[in-house]
Amino acid sequence: MEAFTKQFNKYIVLEGDGLIINRFKKEFPDSEAEIIETYFEKWTTEERFDVIILGFVLEHVDDPQMIIKNINTF
Repeated sequence: MEAFTKQFNKYIVLEGDGLIINRFKKEFPDSEAEIIETYFEKWTTEERFDVIILGFVLEHVDDPQMIIKNINTF
């Protein structure tokens, strides 16, 4: 998380598993990350981003082509 903090003023983490979110919050209690419990393919926002990092996403979704096709909408 230190790498993100040094590089970005704001970052959002999308995570579908509440247990992982709880573990993250215990390990990094001072993290400024906005963590949203959701599935990546169901999340919508009006916000636009300069950088999107998909870490371990495509192998866990039903339709990776849909994610790749719609990445420009963020």
